[in-house]
Amino acid sequence: VQAKFRSLNCDSCDKNFGQFKLCEIKAVNRSLNLINIIYKFNGLLDNTSRASGWRPFLYDIKFELCELIEKGKPYVANLLFGYIKPYTNLNQTCPKQPGFEFKMQNYKLNMELFRQRFPIDAGEYAVNLKFFNKQLLRFIVNGSISYTNYKD
Repeated sequence: VQAKFRSLNCDSCDKNFGQFKLCEIKAVNRSLNLINIIYKFNGLLDNTSRASGWRPFLYDIKFELCELIEKGKPYVANLLFGYIKPYTNLNQTCPKQPGFEFKMQNYKLNMELFRQRFPIDAGEYAVNLKFFNKQLLRFIVNGSISYTNYKD
């Protein structure tokens, strides 16, 4: 089983709200790469919803980010969040104050763990995340993942 990040693009739609300080795929070796993202909030983060989707087939989910962080709801979003949470500095409190830096560091995609709950076929998949605050699009993170299962 091999899964690699193929692309990553981070876009600050409202630079007054916040900006990306880092958005990179770091190559470790030929078969392993990691994602690092740092986003600095200039504005207050509260009651934030995120629309995310794996296009074209998996999920299109909308939810309040603070409700996910504090209560683990909705369920599917919480399952997905569980895969990245150990690599982030998000704790159980909201709202996040101006100056807070969200960090996701050295995130390694573990497809075997992911496939235990989400069976998917080999191929290339897009990840599209849109973050809203007060009904305004604040930032976007897009990327793609290539997944090969040599066992199948």
